[in-house]
Amino acid sequence: MRLLADTTYLLPAVGVWPRGASELIPRLLGRAEVLLISEITLFELSAKGSKYVSQGSLKAEAVAEGIKAVLNDDRIEIIPMLRTLSSSTPTILRGMVDDYVDCIILSAALHEGDALVTEDRLLLSLQDDSRFRQLSDGVNPGFKILKMGQILGEQSV
Repeated sequence: MRLLADTTYLLPAVGVWPRGASELIPRLLGRAEVLLISEITLFELSAKGSKYVSQGSLKAEAVAEGIKAVLNDDRIEIIPMLRTLSSSTPTILRGMVDDYVDCIILSAALHEGDALVTEDRLLLSLQDDSRFRQLSDGVNPGFKILKMGQILGEQSV
């Protein structure tokens, strides 16, 4: 299965540890035939890491090294943002999702993967949105938005 991971799962690479995130990427890599990320995820990692750097709780070098590690991990395929933006899908998704960065990530997943893996409640709720289902059926029938626990076959992570 080609899984596109939301940014949350990559935050530990730059030294930001959401609750329960310590082993998520290795576990996800074990389940995915191909693990994808949107190129904009690298921007989000930098932005989130920079926030912690400015607060003094993280070193700038750690953020840079984490991003390099993601870039150099040949198990992760990075979907170019320009390829995603050349589709009308992110713009259509903007009518359903307030965060445009999430629109780009979801669009990349929809066009390039079998599923988006996320913990974002709004994105997860799109599975039941008729507008989204119509869009996804036209682009990628069978596409899913899943939580990590669903990928791992668990109730929760």
